[in-house]
Amino acid sequence: MGQDVILQRVASPRSLRRLPIGEQVSNLPHTRAAYATLLKSQAMTPEDFRQLALDLPEATESSHMAHPDFRVRGKVFATLGYPDQNWGMVKLAPEQQELLSKAEPDVFVPAKGGWGRQGATSVLLKAAKKTAVRGALLAAWRRVAPKRLAAKLN
Repeated sequence: MGQDVILQRVASPRSLRRLPIGEQVSNLPHTRAAYATLLKSQAMTPEDFRQLALDLPEATESSHMAHPDFRVRGKVFATLGYPDQNWGMVKLAPEQQELLSKAEPDVFVPAKGGWGRQGATSVLLKAAKKTAVRGALLAAWRRVAPKRLAAKLN
């Protein structure tokens, strides 16, 4: 096969990556417990959520009802810290909410009451992966951003 390679587990016991022999892999976990520790260390934090939200064009942080919210041109697309610091919220379309809550029910949960029926979706940060939250934040941002601004992101 040309170059000698080894298969190295990364991120989870089921994922494999081909690495050239001799490549430094000592920093990768080698036991199930080490994988669990690695995954916990990569859990979303409130600061990660904040940074992902503020990375979107013209996103600003404000405050609403004693917790941070994120807006684009004055319209809220996400909040942080409700009901406590372990949660965020993204303002999705009901169809998007349904897809995400079925795909990752331990992460995305419809908010209670009328807000939830309109697409407000709670995000359990410690169970969330950054890529999933980034996608949900982008969908929420697109939902409230002016069409011309949203078109620039394409």
